[in-house]
Amino acid sequence: MDKTTILRRLAKLQRVETLRALPPGVAAVNVNANNLGKSMRDMSGNARSDLESFLGAGWTFNVPEETNLDQALEVFLGGDGHLKLLGRTLVVKISEDLDGVAVNAWLKRNGLTLRRKLGFAANTFLVDTSGMSALNVAQTLNELPEVHYAEPNFIEPIQSR
Repeated sequence: MDKTTILRRLAKLQRVETLRALPPGVAAVNVNANNLGKSMRDMSGNARSDLESFLGAGWTFNVPEETNLDQALEVFLGGDGHLKLLGRTLVVKISEDLDGVAVNAWLKRNGLTLRRKLGFAANTFLVDTSGMSALNVAQTLNELPEVHYAEPNFIEPIQSR
């Protein structure tokens, strides 16, 4: 994985302005079925199938004006034609020159909270964006020389094989 690949993928994302997603268990108020139906009709086959998968898994979708935005996730259409829900975490790989103390200071300086160190590569972490847009944070971090890559942790339905 490298910055160029990630930035190219992020550039192909299209925000679905008419929908926000609420995870299973989060109460939705004033769900507008007419707006959801219109949004579904406007989607490609892949995106429509993805939306049905999310609904089947207990997710709720609503228009932004009628959604508690603190708990809602933004909805995107990827370059592959599939829906992606923007989570609040990033996978970040930073320079292996930084030790544990320097990493913690760097995370704090960038407004990030460590969730856990990932074991598949040195200095690779799952971090919480603390209420900031994970997409914006990833784009900003990818401009820093000490960042090998920063990628939002999208929630996507598992594709059939």
